[in-house]
Amino acid sequence: MKLDSQPRWLIVNGDFTRRGGQELANHALATRLADRGRPLTLVAHQVDSVLASRPNVRAVLVGLPLRSYYLGERALERAATREFLASHGTGRTVFVGNGGNCPHATVSWVHFVHAAWSGELPAAPPHARAFHWLRKKDANRRERRAFATAKLVVANSDRTASDLHDLIEVPRERIIRIWFGAAHGPKGLRRPRNSDPPSLVFIGALGWDRRKGLDVALRAFAELVRDPSFHHRLVVAGAGTERPWRTLARDLGIEGRVDFRAFVEDVSQLLASADLLLCPTRYEPYGLAIQEGIMAGVPPLVSNGVAGIVDRFPDTLEELLIDDFENHLEWAGRVRSCLGQLESLRARTTSAAALFAQRSWEDFADEFIETVEDRLGLAAGQHREGLRGAGE
Repeated sequence: MKLDSQPRWLIVNGDFTRRGGQELANHALATRLADRGRPLTLVAHQVDSVLASRPNVRAVLVGLPLRSYYLGERALERAATREFLASHGTGRTVFVGNGGNCPHATVSWVHFVHAAWSGELPAAPPHARAFHWLRKKDANRRERRAFATAKLVVANSDRTASDLHDLIEVPRERIIRIWFGAAHGPKGLRRPRNSDPPSLVFIGALGWDRRKGLDVALRAFAELVRDPSFHHRLVVAGAGTERPWRTLARDLGIEGRVDFRAFVEDVSQLLASADLLLCPTRYEPYGLAIQEGIMAGVPPLVSNGVAGIVDRFPDTLEELLIDDFENHLEWAGRVRSCLGQLESLRARTTSAAALFAQRSWEDFADEFIETVEDRLGLAAGQHREGLRGAGE
């Protein structure tokens, strides 16, 4: 099929890189679109240089005003809207936005439902609480607007799909759940221990909000270090405000046993000396950090009923799910139990990784592309009128 006969895709998102997390999913989708010959425009703050150099890819880079992602969202929306208006005359443009970041998008790809998490900032100064409240109010308004006008809403998990329907009343017939893929299989699970002491690892964005549950992890760790025979360190990796968490670690008397690593470019290196990944999250639409831990052979302890990825866990990992996830004593006890049977848990985690690896990032992207184009009437063999019938 000739390039100009293919549906055009326009995706607006912050970053299209291989650094992990959501950026990795963005990169996987964009790369597969380029592989399949789709004319592709990416509106973003950063785009991987190899991806941007592809002949059918056009990268529209947007600066980050005052280094603020909040202001950057508006800049991305304006740039993407201009690109969409310039290409919409063909009637064959798939315009993908990220949640509420671009209310004009044809397809809203949802990784976080703001209506599902209002935020918890008990230790934050007044100005931080006020700014959070204003941003959250604006985000709720924008996502409701985006989901009301999008022809399709793609959810990253069943949890997200339910939140979209139950909290925002998106009709179920407009919601598609598409699981993420995985980067590698069991052959990549040999984990040569580096020279660092054994560790427990926490991965997640930091800030005043308690959503990721770092307060629970720190309190559980403080309980564990009361035992003189416990020699692990706690490694905390995540960009954002460290101040409240360093303060809590100091108040708990464990500051010398906690390493704050900020943003980590290579998560595999971080996990090389890890025995367990701690994920006491209070709201997690999917949980890519949990998946990265599994793929590295590191058993993840996870809040049960909270993270969307748990729906993909085999029964063999049930022991890693914690029901009473607000109770730091429960976490400490489970860590002790897991360290006592670590080899068995690693073997079960490796087996789970093999299951995840059966769905690659290419599989994810192919399902995304084919499902969206089919639902919008743009699949091969469908008439151009299919788009009009789907959304007008």
